[in-house]
Amino acid sequence: GPAYQSWLLDEALPFLEDRYRIDPGDRTFIGHSLSGLFGLYTLFTRPDAFGRWLLASPSSWWDDRVIFSFEERSRLEGPPLAGRVFLSVGSEESMLRTIPMIANTERMHGCLAARQNDRFETTLAVLDGEVHHSTIPAAVSRGLRWLFR
Repeated sequence: GPAYQSWLLDEALPFLEDRYRIDPGDRTFIGHSLSGLFGLYTLFTRPDAFGRWLLASPSSWWDDRVIFSFEERSRLEGPPLAGRVFLSVGSEESMLRTIPMIANTERMHGCLAARQNDRFETTLAVLDGEVHHSTIPAAVSRGLRWLFR
């Protein structure tokens, strides 16, 4: 995560911003599954990198749910969160093999919801009838509308 995050935020995005009309203060991150986990990691370690976060079925189970320790450290030591976070999970993901995807995502949403303030807002959508991979189009459609409303 740290090496990819450094490349993305310190090399790739500045390169693109030098060549195209991109507002670095108005970025949106979209991630699903492991890239959704990366989005959470970035939210907790470099929260100013993006202003909007669309995180579909994030793999918060990874490495014994280490992302929750990043959230706790961010809550205790970091600046208050700012921006908007749309979390989603499919209603058919209650157990992805042995992974309780819905429970993990609800837990993460609870952590984020407890941090809401006048500059930070989050929501959770449980997408009816969707499984892990089918959540992508539904999450992007609903998430972008919520993030940009």
